[in-house]
Amino acid sequence: MKRNLVIVFLKNPVPGMVKTRLAKDIGDDAAYKVYLELLRITQSQVDLLTDTDAHVYLSDHKDDSLWEGYPQFIQEQGDLGQRMSSAFAKGFELGYENIIGIGTDLPEMSADLIKQAFDELKRFDAVFGPATDGGYYLLGMKQMISSIFKNKNWSTEHLYQETKDELIESGVSISELKTLNDIDTLDDLKKSTLSYQ
Repeated sequence: MKRNLVIVFLKNPVPGMVKTRLAKDIGDDAAYKVYLELLRITQSQVDLLTDTDAHVYLSDHKDDSLWEGYPQFIQEQGDLGQRMSSAFAKGFELGYENIIGIGTDLPEMSADLIKQAFDELKRFDAVFGPATDGGYYLLGMKQMISSIFKNKNWSTEHLYQETKDELIESGVSISELKTLNDIDTLDDLKKSTLSYQ
């Protein structure tokens, strides 16, 4: 077992069930294709991490056709905070020393970005990758910080700032990666290099 763990949170890819906000503008099939491309990008970058284990947490059921070769788990029931908290807690229980969680909404996700996040954990308690919508696309910790996951307004434009302010006030040191655009809406998609035609 390696010291570092990446947890990838993803929805099982089903047309009409993924990228639903995007689908309102471009249709279920096109949104599904965008999602599959985001999955491909994410896995291609995680594949490049040689000194890091990766666990895949799916929303609904294990699927042998996805992320071949990686251990799969089912996300806990509950809100996003509960699902992330459970996965991070399991990672630390298994003995990993540094854990980073990522989603599959980011066309600019890269192995270098993940490596940078692990490097930041050598000097900081937590690392975040802020998203342009006010949330975050990456979270890293070297020990469990449960407050990150509790009493938060998930999927709001103030999530990251509120989380950051709370942690700083409690004495937790934080590092920030560059702010990036994740893909939730047509406007997000237009700002990216992804095609949806």
